[in-house]
Amino acid sequence: MTSTNIYILLADNDPDFLNICSEFMERAGYRVRKAASPAEARQILKNFQVHLAIIDLRLTNDDQKDKSGLNLVKDTTRSIPKLITTNFPTHQDVRDAMKVNHQGSSPVVDFVDKKAGLNHLLSIVKDVIIQHVRINWDLDIRWDEREHLSFPHLVALIESDFDSAHLLDRTGEIEDLFRKLFYDYDQITISRLFWRKERRVALDVCAYSQQKEEQFVVTCGRAQNVRNELKRYEDAAPKDYSAIGTSSAHTAETLHFAAIAWTIPSVTIEETNTFAEFYRQSTGKQMRSALEHLFRISLAPWCQGGRFVDEGNTLGAIYRKQYEIIAEASPSEAFGHKIQALCNAASAANLAKIMVDDGRLGFQFPNGELMSALDPLPYLYGDTPFPNTDAVCGTVLGNVDVYNVLVDADGETTWLTDFSQAGTYPIWQDAVSLETSARFHFMDAHDLFAVFEFEKQLLDICHLSDMIPSLDIRPEYKKVLTVIQTIRQQIAGVAGEELLPYYIGLLFCTVNDLMKYDPDVRQTRREIASLLHRLLLAGMLCRKI
Repeated sequence: MTSTNIYILLADNDPDFLNICSEFMERAGYRVRKAASPAEARQILKNFQVHLAIIDLRLTNDDQKDKSGLNLVKDTTRSIPKLITTNFPTHQDVRDAMKVNHQGSSPVVDFVDKKAGLNHLLSIVKDVIIQHVRINWDLDIRWDEREHLSFPHLVALIESDFDSAHLLDRTGEIEDLFRKLFYDYDQITISRLFWRKERRVALDVCAYSQQKEEQFVVTCGRAQNVRNELKRYEDAAPKDYSAIGTSSAHTAETLHFAAIAWTIPSVTIEETNTFAEFYRQSTGKQMRSALEHLFRISLAPWCQGGRFVDEGNTLGAIYRKQYEIIAEASPSEAFGHKIQALCNAASAANLAKIMVDDGRLGFQFPNGELMSALDPLPYLYGDTPFPNTDAVCGTVLGNVDVYNVLVDADGETTWLTDFSQAGTYPIWQDAVSLETSARFHFMDAHDLFAVFEFEKQLLDICHLSDMIPSLDIRPEYKKVLTVIQTIRQQIAGVAGEELLPYYIGLLFCTVNDLMKYDPDVRQTRREIASLLHRLLLAGMLCRKI
C-alpha cells in the first residue's frame, strides 16, 4: 500500500506556499486538504479524514504575536500527529510547541523551518508517518458473512446523525482505526455485533499473526465516549481483576473514533453468547446458574473497596443526577406532552385507554378492566419526596444489561463487556439495571392487562427475595420471572431484603427510556406497547413506594 492512502491537512495563510507545497506533496503521492485559515482547518478536521496535519505557526497573519497555528494545534486531538512550520522560528516558539501537556505528550511532533525547503519537509513527513501514524496497510480484514457487518454499517451505528455526504471519509477513518488497533497482526475476522449504545459498538474480533491466534471484544465508537469508558475502567476496576475478568489489551485512536481491544482470560469468545441470546436457548436452571456466577464472581469484586452511606444525598437525588433528570422550567409540560402523545398512540393501537388527571393515571384495558396508578412526574422531578432510606453506595458497573453480559454455553461462567458507567452508585444499581433490561427485552407487552397482572404479583411481596409460585404466573412469563427473582435473590444476599431502595432504583431505571421517547418519531405497535409497559410499571411503583 502506498502513500496515496494518507490524507494531509496543510494549513497556511500564504496562498503561494499553500499551493506550491500542496502540489509538491501530491506529486509525492499524498492527498492534501488545503486550509487558508484556522476556521477552514477546523472545518476540515470536523468533517474529513486526516492522518497528519502541517500547520503554519502564524496562520492568521504574519504578525510576530500571531500564534493562531499553535493554538489550533493545541485544540486538535492528540490522535493526529502535527508539524508546525514557520519562516520565523524562535527558541520560545519551539519550546511552546514541544511542551509536554497534562496528558504526558507534546501537541507537536516536530517544528520545521520553511527556509530548509520542501525536500526537508517531505523527509520529516515520511518519518512522522512511519513513527506516529502507524497504520497496518497490509492487514487482511474479513467479515463473518452471516452478520452482514461492514465499515459503512459500523459508521451508521455509531454516528446516526452525521452528514451522509461524509460517509466515505468516516468509513475510511474507521477502517484506519482497525488497521491501527491491530497493527501487529496479519489478519482479523470481525464476526459478531454484541451491542450498540451511547455512540459505541462492541464486536467479536479474532486476530491472527504468524505466532498466534487471539480473540478480543472490541469496543469502538466516538473518540471521547471510548476514552471516557477506558478512564472509568482504569479508575474503578478492582485490583488484579484481569485475572478473572475483562481487561484492556491495547487501544487506538483516529480523528473522530477510538477503540479498545478487551481480552477475557481462559475463554474462547466465539463460544460465548450475550445473555439475551443465552436466554432464548437455556433452561431455568442454566439461567439461575449464570446469574449466580454474574453476581457472586463477575460483579462482586467491584464493591470490594467498601460501601458508605451518602449522608449528603437522597436516593432520589442520586438517581436524578445519574439519569440526567433535571428540573426544567416546566417539567410537567415537557413530560406531559410525551405522556399525552403516548396515550393517543395507545388508543390508536387499541392497547389501552389512559387518562391523566390530578396526579393519577387511569388505565382501561381492552377487556374493560380498570386500573389506577400514580403519575410518576412529581417523583421524577422531586416535587414529591420519597420515604427516607439510606443511600448506601459503592463501586458498581452502573449499566448491566442483557447484551453486555457474555455467558458460556452451559451458563457456568459470565463476563462483562461495558464499563462506560462504572463508578460510585447505590449498591442496588446493577441489579435494577439488569432486571429492567430483562423485563423490557424479554416480555411481550401487547396484552397490557396480562402485563399488569404480572407486575401486580411481583409487587405483592414483603421482602426482596420473596418467591412467587410459578403456578400463579402465565406460562409465557415464567421464564422472565425466573430471571427477575434470581436477580433479586442475589442482590438481597449482599444488600439486604428491604424493598424500598430497590423500588426507587427500579422506578428511575424504568422511566429512563420513557424520558427519551420522541412523539415525533413513529413507533411500531410493539414499541408503543413496551413504552406503555414502562409507564404502567412506573405508576405502580410510585403507588407502592
